[in-house]
Amino acid sequence: MESHLPSSPSPVSNSSHGDEFEGNSDTAMLSPSSSTYKPLPLKQKLGYSVGHVLNDLCSAIWFSYLLVFMTLVLGFSSTNAGILLLVGQIADGAATPMVGIFSNKITFRNYGAKKFWHLIGSISVLTSFPLIFNSCIFNCDNSSPLARIAYYSIFISIFQFGWASVQVSHLSLIPDLTPNSNERIGLNSLRYSWTVIASITVYIITWLVLSVDQTVENSTPQNETSPSLTEYLSANASFQHDSTIGPNDASKFRILVISIVSIGAFFTLLFHVIVDEKSRTNRSRTDEENSNERSIDTEPHLRWFDWFSVPQFYSIGILYMGTRLVINLTQVYIPFYLHFTLDLRKESIAYIPLIMYCASFLASLITKYLDTIFNKRVLYGIGGVVSGVTYAWMYYGSGSFYRVYGIFIVVILLGFSGALMLVVSLGLTNDLIGHNTSSGAFVFGAMSLLDKVSNGLAVMVIQKIHPTDSPSSIGHVGFYRDAITYACGGGTLIGLFGLIMIYIKPIRTYKRTQT
Repeated sequence: MESHLPSSPSPVSNSSHGDEFEGNSDTAMLSPSSSTYKPLPLKQKLGYSVGHVLNDLCSAIWFSYLLVFMTLVLGFSSTNAGILLLVGQIADGAATPMVGIFSNKITFRNYGAKKFWHLIGSISVLTSFPLIFNSCIFNCDNSSPLARIAYYSIFISIFQFGWASVQVSHLSLIPDLTPNSNERIGLNSLRYSWTVIASITVYIITWLVLSVDQTVENSTPQNETSPSLTEYLSANASFQHDSTIGPNDASKFRILVISIVSIGAFFTLLFHVIVDEKSRTNRSRTDEENSNERSIDTEPHLRWFDWFSVPQFYSIGILYMGTRLVINLTQVYIPFYLHFTLDLRKESIAYIPLIMYCASFLASLITKYLDTIFNKRVLYGIGGVVSGVTYAWMYYGSGSFYRVYGIFIVVILLGFSGALMLVVSLGLTNDLIGHNTSSGAFVFGAMSLLDKVSNGLAVMVIQKIHPTDSPSSIGHVGFYRDAITYACGGGTLIGLFGLIMIYIKPIRTYKRTQT
């Protein structure tokens, strides 16, 4: 892999606590040829890769269908539905850095600090998420809007605390499992591959569930031939009143959520059974290995507040925030774009995102190998350019060809570029952390804080400026096209701006030395 870390960086002083930060590209990124390097066993890699599946399943539903469920099924106004999503993002954003700070301080016996927080978070998600996509259990559906917002905000906050605990503990486990940069990219690729698989699973189940009532209606009589692919796509590109989502679909969303929570619980159990957090730090070593690694293991790690003096901390934050804006806002508004702007049937909010995530899955599989050819900055730049061009096509795309065929090309490009940008952004964050694994959870927590707050505010603004308080306002079908292209195109530009900052001042590994 082509390294982009400086070979002889200069120190950055921090007079507030008398420490200095010294860059050393060889400090933590051990190569496979190093005598101290021990490849992570395949079993541990696979066990780690499924540790975020529950979060990924819930996240796909949260971003793709929360606003759909709240507005079209439960009857919330566009603004109030936006408030609920914002509450969730703020709760997640507030919990994330706190989990990052305390994840290395609070543990349970010898279970491992990060796995302990992962377990607490998983329990919180499993118990709260099904209640979000359900009618009020206290028969408060006819209560005031404020009371309904308060009711759902309680479960949303619990869910987001759990989600943040799982996310931060799982991400920050990577530097503990392996010191090798390419292996870390591999873990991120495996992790994202399962993210894509989880999303694909959600959309397949959604497609099946939403298609139940269409199966009988649209079944082909025995004396008629089956429609061709072109006829099928054209038929699904015509808007039918009885194909819209409404209150009658509440039971289908319950089936969807119960299904994904059950699947997520199974993979969470696998993660906790397989992954041994202590095995990589407490493994036996020869005297030679201990002597060679002593310079790494005994170096003072950056404390969580030391990161505020590191310029690249902010560059990575901007890049990661822009990346998440692109991915999350696409998930939030692509169903509305398909349902109202393009007038596609309700099943389209399942099978078209499914195609997008299949493209993401393929991209995530090749990212590790592309990283050995290009450096991470080049890969991110490629993803950003493809993303920007595709959103421009969405803005100008129109006509029957675009609605029947072009939209599939668009979502494939969005899936490819989004996967590339996300995997590389996580890899760059791991490179920034380097050997500072004790404060790594805070770094990921801070990145996630920017992610959650920025996405929540973006959705709230979009919902607030909607022409009417009805999500399906006839005559304003162009609104969702503008929302998704401006917001996600803007997120792409933010990510590329962060990339430019990294080019100006490249990432290097920091260490704290006592003076």
